[in-house]
Amino acid sequence: MSRATTLTRLLRSAASPHCIDTPLIFRRLELPLGTSSVVRRTYATSQSRNPKATPKATTATNSATNSGAKIPLAPTVGPAPGEPMPRSARYLGLAGTIPFFSCAGAALFAPEVADVAVMTAQMYGVSILSFLGAVHWGVALRTARGPARDWDFVYSVCPSLAAAAAAVLPPQQGLSVLLPSFGAALIYDSVRFAGDPGVPEWYPKLRKPLSIAAMASTGICLGVVWGSGKSQGSVETAPPRSIVERA
Repeated sequence: MSRATTLTRLLRSAASPHCIDTPLIFRRLELPLGTSSVVRRTYATSQSRNPKATPKATTATNSATNSGAKIPLAPTVGPAPGEPMPRSARYLGLAGTIPFFSCAGAALFAPEVADVAVMTAQMYGVSILSFLGAVHWGVALRTARGPARDWDFVYSVCPSLAAAAAAVLPPQQGLSVLLPSFGAALIYDSVRFAGDPGVPEWYPKLRKPLSIAAMASTGICLGVVWGSGKSQGSVETAPPRSIVERA
């Protein structure tokens, strides 16, 4: 039996609601796994345009196609063991430390802009901490249903909540929240992602130096705030004059 003849017979029988083993047949024909559902939809459409088509068969085909419960899906391909770190991830990760070190350097060696540098470091740290939680949300989307997936969803919002608290607090208190939060996130991720086949092996290795850099710069900014004795960390500006005074 030729390949074309077999495919023609499958097309004729694909509209049947009892035809639930077509994915296996299509695999034997070395066709894409999703071809069975595509063929059912195409055949059902052609039958609906044909006056001799049976409405009952067409309806059954649509219901069988739309349900999709017994049509297997291709598994998600995870990272390969020993996969090297992509250059883009390495360079972008290193570039992400530039704002941290720039703010820390400005806070130390440029007192006239120290307040602005500290507040910038605080806001940047808030965004980075939220990003670390979002990584777990993405991992949960690719994880099979179960308690581990639920916990990933729950934990993924915790860094964002800590970041929100750090954002509304004055710099001294906000940086005091960010510093231990970076350390806690690093420890948790080192344990959570150890041996996880869904996470590249290079990710924890990249996270460690980046998190240390974030904690070091945050600690420097926090030390500057403590040393200056400004818990509010606001930029000192002259009070605005009224319209009468300007005149």
